[in-house]
Amino acid sequence: MSEKKTKNLLIEIGCEELPASCQKLAREVLGAVKLDIRHGRTEILTTPRRITCYIESLPESQDDSERRVFGPPKRAAFNENGKPTAAAVGFAQSVGLKAEDLKIEKKGNNDYVCASVVAKGKDTYSYLCGCLGDFIAKLTFPKPMR
Repeated sequence: MSEKKTKNLLIEIGCEELPASCQKLAREVLGAVKLDIRHGRTEILTTPRRITCYIESLPESQDDSERRVFGPPKRAAFNENGKPTAAAVGFAQSVGLKAEDLKIEKKGNNDYVCASVVAKGKDTYSYLCGCLGDFIAKLTFPKPMR
């Protein structure tokens, strides 16, 4: 099995003079942000004129994820002959499967149709481009300057 290549990320934000209390707030806010991608050590550093975030060992892409999705109850999904109804066919299409690929699982006291849906992980660059704006927008201070 070959190892995936990893890269490090350094984000540096230049700013006006930040008091020590705002630097601490920036470290706390950015330190609490959770990325939906495997990574190594994260370090948030601040100075009066800089906020930096360093993330080690980012893979080339997110891991694929699998989740179970429940649909209509079994009694609504299949007729008395065991053939899929419009409800089962519609649910299967909504998750990208055929009605024959649906499984029956117990949820509570009832049986429901269920599907395993695999979501392909995004490449790291696309993922980070989508979330870095939100990441930076979380930086708010008691006395913002423009």
